[in-house]
This record gives sequence, structure tokens and C-alpha cells, in this order.
Amino acid sequence: MVLVGVLSEEDLTQLYSTSGFNLNQIVNIFKSYSKENLGTIDKILLVEFKLQMPYHFLVVDDAMSMANSLEIRVPFLDAELVDFSFEIPWNLKYKNGLGKYILRRAMADILPREVFQKKKEGFGMGSFSWFKDELKEYAENILLEGSVMRYFNKGYVNRIVQHLTHPKTDDRYHELIMTLLSFEIWHNMFIEEEDLDDKCTY
Repeated sequence: MVLVGVLSEEDLTQLYSTSGFNLNQIVNIFKSYSKENLGTIDKILLVEFKLQMPYHFLVVDDAMSMANSLEIRVPFLDAELVDFSFEIPWNLKYKNGLGKYILRRAMADILPREVFQKKKEGFGMGSFSWFKDELKEYAENILLEGSVMRYFNKGYVNRIVQHLTHPKTDDRYHELIMTLLSFEIWHNMFIEEEDLDDKCTY
């Protein structure tokens, strides 16, 4: 699902093999979580809440915190608060290019000005430097001969891998390779139940 936001429809058409998935299948998955009576912003938020929250954000938070012997809490996911947030008009959630607008206003007298006025920032990965050096050969060996090729266009993936070290390579392709590697590792662990290292020739 992440690929829909990373690549264009033309890229996706090249990526997917004729025997694998297609864009309409992915779009239909998202449509199933969208309610007709909601505005565009609220539809996007609902999809994020249904898909990204339980299957990405919370899973990663839990794994990373437990790996470091930490117990974390998610107070904004209190059931009553979540129910209330869905009733808030969308223009109080996103305004003037800022998300969480009503929360920023509520905290305006409590937090420093630079905190509640800055744009949202994520935790980026230095994937370009990884694939430029130590991960390039790993990606080539794993992807081009792996299970990924059952679902995706090998020629297209090969072209992306070969251009990873180019200084002008689009960041979205590094994200794509990272996603495909994650898929390959998951597929081997839970579908084929094999040790990925046993299949590597590097």
C-alpha cells in the first residue's frame, strides 16, 4: 500500500508484472475503508487510522521500544479521545498547511512558539548512503533472484537497482527498494519459512 503514495501510476504499471497485482486491486483496498459521507481530508485520515496506525506506526513503535527495554504509552489513542477526534470538523485538523491545528492552538499557551508552529517531521532513513555502499550488493542478490520477482517486473526492478548509486537518483526509488527488501524478507520468513541468508551468494 505504501507504494501508491511513493510512485506514480506509470511507475506502478512498470513495477507490477502481468501475473501479479495491479493498481485497481490496491485502490479497491483503500476504497473499502472510505465512507461516502466523509470529506476528502476525513477519508484520508480514516484510511491512515485503519491501515497505517495498526499495521505500521504502532507495530514499529512497539518493536523499537521493546528492543530497547522501554514501555511506551499512546495517550492520544485513548478510545474516548479517538471517538471525539472523528467528530472534529476537518478544517480544525488541517489549516494553513499545518496538521493537528486544533491541538496546536490548545497548546499555544503551554509549549514554546517554535514547537507548535513548525511543520510535522518524520524520522528519515539514510537509505541513499546505504545502497550506495554496503547494501547495494545485498539488494542485487536478494531482489533479482528472490520471491519478489514472482510479483514484480524483474527488468524494472533491475533498472532501479542499477541506478541506485547515481547521485541524481530520485529518493522515492530508495524507498521502493527498501520496501521490496522488506517484502522479500517477510515472504521468506512467513510464506516460504526459509532462512534468507541461506539463499544469498554475497
